[in-house]
Amino acid sequence: MSGTSILLAGRGSDRPALARIREKYPTNGVAVLRFEVPWRQVGAGVGVLETFAVPRA
Repeated sequence: MSGTSILLAGRGSDRPALARIREKYPTNGVAVLRFEVPWRQVGAGVGVLETFAVPRA
């Protein structure tokens, strides 16, 4: 999932969240990406990473 999140995240993405994903993407992590194009146009750099969350135990 880390590779997919990084690949899809483009301009305007949350840079600190991207850094946390690059460092470690735990099994229970959730990346929230926003797309303003139809699904068939989703590709590398098209999304905006809004946030990355890891629930605490």
